[in-house]
Amino acid sequence: MRKITLLVIACFSTMLLFSCKDELELKPFDQLEESSALVKPKDFTAAIRGAYSRMFGGENGDYYPRKMILADVLSDNLIICQDGRLSLQKMYDFTYNANSVEDGILFYAYSTADRANRIIENIDKLEDGAFKDDILGQAKAIRALAHFDVAINYAPSFTAVNPNDPNTGVPIKDHTDALAKPARATLQETFDFIVSELKDAASLIDDSRANVASGFMNKAAVNTLLSRVYLYMGDYPNAKIAAQDAVNEAGSEDVAIGSRAEFPHIWTDNSAGDAGILFKLVVTEQDRVRPGVEYNQGYPNNIRSEYVPTFELYSLYDSSDVRKDAYILTSAYSTGNIYNNVIKYAQRPGGTIGVVDVKVVRGAEAYLNLAEAAARTGDDGTAITALDAVRSRRYASFVSPNETGQALLDAIMLQRRLEFAFEGQRFYDLKRLGLPIVRSATEGDRYDGTGVPAPATARNISANDHRFALPIPTAERQANPNFEQSPGY
Repeated sequence: MRKITLLVIACFSTMLLFSCKDELELKPFDQLEESSALVKPKDFTAAIRGAYSRMFGGENGDYYPRKMILADVLSDNLIICQDGRLSLQKMYDFTYNANSVEDGILFYAYSTADRANRIIENIDKLEDGAFKDDILGQAKAIRALAHFDVAINYAPSFTAVNPNDPNTGVPIKDHTDALAKPARATLQETFDFIVSELKDAASLIDDSRANVASGFMNKAAVNTLLSRVYLYMGDYPNAKIAAQDAVNEAGSEDVAIGSRAEFPHIWTDNSAGDAGILFKLVVTEQDRVRPGVEYNQGYPNNIRSEYVPTFELYSLYDSSDVRKDAYILTSAYSTGNIYNNVIKYAQRPGGTIGVVDVKVVRGAEAYLNLAEAAARTGDDGTAITALDAVRSRRYASFVSPNETGQALLDAIMLQRRLEFAFEGQRFYDLKRLGLPIVRSATEGDRYDGTGVPAPATARNISANDHRFALPIPTAERQANPNFEQSPGY
């Protein structure tokens, strides 16, 4: 376990963005010499790259690559594969505790925030102008996203607690201090900080789509994240405003969402002009980060998956849905057992198996966030238009059913699940809405629903069960006793 509060900040108290141990090393493409400092524009650009690279979570991909699978492992989208190595089993079974919980998201998110803090604290070394504004906007957006990721994993949801009660949020780390031992803020204070940071970022950051290829956020990505945060808070009017801003900024529908023809190329990193993507973590061959390592061992001829889609989820994909073949490949493992394997992170053309970019924000989310927020505020017209913009680019010969009311909201939530499966959203959608996790007692892990079902003790996790908030790792609490343990552990 990693001692986050003391280790991360102390490492950076005497040097800027450098490693004090192997665990904190930057990637080769953005590493700075120890004698460097944040003085010139190129230093700030390198520092921003260093903050983004921290979101990989080190060589093992313990932050965003892990987050992408963990949110589905903890939900009804995946079932553990009996021919796999049974990795993350305590998480899947909901038997984790403070000594066994996955801690990479907590460690690396705060480490990422600390890198952003260093940039923000030195920002006035830059001359006023567009470059300074963009760097500050990037840093604030990174810091906000890092805190959001900690909050949605280690704090209860707005449906589970009074957000103004003490210790319901997470520590806010908005400055560097090697001796700081911050306590949990309230949930409301935590999210007020995140919202304020994203609003500031949206007012400062560049709106260019060229940022996508560089692995930087742009205005559309920030506003999509802001709408995501508002949805999580249950603030649907503001979610609608932010999502509409994102839609307006994201370009044409084909560029923002990805046409049917371009959609499969999103996952092989060669969609035209990065169609369908608003923000990605760029993974180079030198990085060797494998976001989908739990899915594609042995790809393409003898795939051994740690987790496979539940048969219930697999059955929700229509045969005319372009996502079905882009996301899932049915094949036999060497044991002879046949599985529906996730291939969303399989390979880019000519590249190393499993080495692909991490798609953090996609244009389809801006549209589906707008659809949900509009539907929940009674604006069915806006909701159906936004929903159909996505559906018409996923189904062949699509004709809108023109749903209204509850049927429209149900259709939106179905498309959220289908669109973002295996992208780290399902668990948080269930959590924010106060919905239970329900896994089949009869459907198993194999391609046709046969095989071994989920264990009886992990089939039904009631709404607002304390395990929807992960425990704070023991080592973190030893380093910072003020970081109160999550309730129930």
